[in-house]
Amino acid sequence: PMGVISGLVWNDRNGDGVKDADETGLEGVVVALSGDAAASAVTGADGTYAFAMLAAGTYAVETLGPDGWSPTTDNPLPAVLPADDATLEGVDFGWREDPVEPTGTISGTVWNDQNGNGVRETGEAGLEDVTVTLSGDAAATAVTGPDGAYAFGMLAAGQYAVASAGPDGWSPT
Repeated sequence: PMGVISGLVWNDRNGDGVKDADETGLEGVVVALSGDAAASAVTGADGTYAFAMLAAGTYAVETLGPDGWSPTTDNPLPAVLPADDATLEGVDFGWREDPVEPTGTISGTVWNDQNGNGVRETGEAGLEDVTVTLSGDAAATAVTGPDGAYAFGMLAAGQYAVASAGPDGWSPT
């Protein structure tokens, strides 16, 4: 038998199940063959794999994608070789990295720094109704509560800056 089943496993960045020109192969993905014969392969640097020396028959090809990724195409896929010397190309699989849910929080307190040393000490009360602005990888505003506290939640990993506009006539310390 000289039959061949081959294909590509690629990074389907937009998750549409169609390989686009800017979407590259995934290296190191395990591909399993079952049916009239059983075998496994690992995709090469370009995301390709092949099963060779197969007899005519009915097979299924399945990919075991990377942890944290989900398939964007049917998985497994059927593969039929009608003759011992048949070649079936294009048994391809798309995988997309699962989005990471933003869970970060930036929080703090705006307070009346009575002695101007930049350290909150006992007796230095929080300032209510101060607008705090977040900039950088996300932008948002918050208003401090009665205790001077504010928080920006559901933030992805990234770089941020926090600024506040204190009450008129007040200076930051």
